[in-house]
Amino acid sequence: MSRRLSCAFMIVLLMVLVGFPVVHARPQAPAAQAALDLVPVNVHVFDRSGKPVTDLKQADFAVLEDGVPQQVRHFTLQALALDTSSPDAALTLRTGMTLSPQNRRMFIIALGLGRLEEPSRSISGLLRFVKTGLLPQDQVALFAYDRALSFTTDHQKVAEALERFKKSHEAVDFELGQQLGVTGMAPLYGNRVIPKKLQTKIDEMILGPSAKPANPTSAEVIERKAFGEMSLDDFMASSATTLQDQGNLTALMEYLRRFDGEKHVLFVTEKGLIWPSDENDRALASVANDARTSVHTLQAGGLLAAEISKEMNATMQQAMSFRSLRKISELTGGLPAIMEKGQAALDRLDEATRTGYVLGYQASNKAWDGGYRSIAVKVNRPDVTVLFRHGYFREQEVGAFNRRSFVTNDRLAAAGNFRREVNDIKVKASASQRGGGSLAVEGKIDLSKVKVATLDGSRVGLLNLAVFGFDSGANPMGTHVQSLPLKLSQEEYARFLKDGFPYMIQFPIIRGTQNIRFIVYDFGSDLLGRVDTRVF
Repeated sequence: MSRRLSCAFMIVLLMVLVGFPVVHARPQAPAAQAALDLVPVNVHVFDRSGKPVTDLKQADFAVLEDGVPQQVRHFTLQALALDTSSPDAALTLRTGMTLSPQNRRMFIIALGLGRLEEPSRSISGLLRFVKTGLLPQDQVALFAYDRALSFTTDHQKVAEALERFKKSHEAVDFELGQQLGVTGMAPLYGNRVIPKKLQTKIDEMILGPSAKPANPTSAEVIERKAFGEMSLDDFMASSATTLQDQGNLTALMEYLRRFDGEKHVLFVTEKGLIWPSDENDRALASVANDARTSVHTLQAGGLLAAEISKEMNATMQQAMSFRSLRKISELTGGLPAIMEKGQAALDRLDEATRTGYVLGYQASNKAWDGGYRSIAVKVNRPDVTVLFRHGYFREQEVGAFNRRSFVTNDRLAAAGNFRREVNDIKVKASASQRGGGSLAVEGKIDLSKVKVATLDGSRVGLLNLAVFGFDSGANPMGTHVQSLPLKLSQEEYARFLKDGFPYMIQFPIIRGTQNIRFIVYDFGSDLLGRVDTRVF
């Protein structure tokens, strides 16, 4: 399988390899049940001055699914008021599609890599937002690096974590850079790469003095019911393992889509995502939309400091990143704040999220096919801005989380962007053109660090392979991904341990491909190998 990429390392394409997100076809619901399954859509409407519009009627709204008009069967104006009696309740596991009323907002503050305070003073703005902008019943969580403070109404606890982050995060970023390199990709070998002393700094910065280590799961599949007992911290420690913002955000959405209600992610970033492309933005947004989660993007840094003679490339890269942040917010019903003071952006967000409309419609296409359905909302009033989620997966119930698929995807995507060879799993590769416009990649893989099991007298395992193609100017030309099952006799395994395991894969090549990047990943050992070679 090959296809042209608009970005060097398309996460969305790797999703196809590993089956993420896992979408299962489901039988059509019985007619009696279908009447109850209204698709919820939270809508926020603003006038030209940015003020919420609160006098609209049901007749002023039109909803379309996959371009087909839908009948709105539920309509309410939701205006949140102060409620001091609301307990710090656990999140409610999602069952079907519900329109349960909410008396609170749910925020996750997702702090990306880089400097996040100056020049926009974003962390200071967040501190004021948490201390004075929240309603008492609002639940807030915080995530940074690989640790999370789970949802709580104890806003003082969140403020204290932000104070620690504001004081220490630049020093932690510097230390990570020293340990992991400028690309920050070394964690693709496993989070054990972070030295214990530095990990303790991260733990205590997010969770406070004497913070306990996370309790990640080793399960390949996390069952739906397990989310009721699994904290956000433990889930992220199990899944967000490369420290890359793209994978971390997607992991957050996968956690949130298991729970009921409207949510908001405040993503604070200096430079934006490392893989800005329309495909990646839509892939991330589709998971967020299914989670009923708006992504509000706060760009905290100023202009990118470019190397001498590379100013044009830096300007283009930053423009792509800014466009990506705006696109993700637009697709998920969020508010972008690019090169804007953090306090002004958060004041606007606070006002915007206190009031909104909740619409519910019964899909005219009632099949529970698991496919992604687009949503469009139109308002019969001129000069207004309308924010809403742009789609959902047509599933009766969100199922188990395939952690193996997610981590494999994250590792391969990170390794594809890594700028040097990786020898945790030693690999040799050569590439040559074959007849019929195909490319053959062959070589040997060192099995000494690959985790295999014994089954019926054979040694079995599973490797994942990825090939990225480039032209002579390092422009992306396509990718090929596949799994490589291992089933070896004891004699074969002993021989290949000594000599290396021979492999050969063949697939169509895009004309102009002159170089390839070959990656092999073993989930069992959480190790990979990566080598670059020319096409002959």
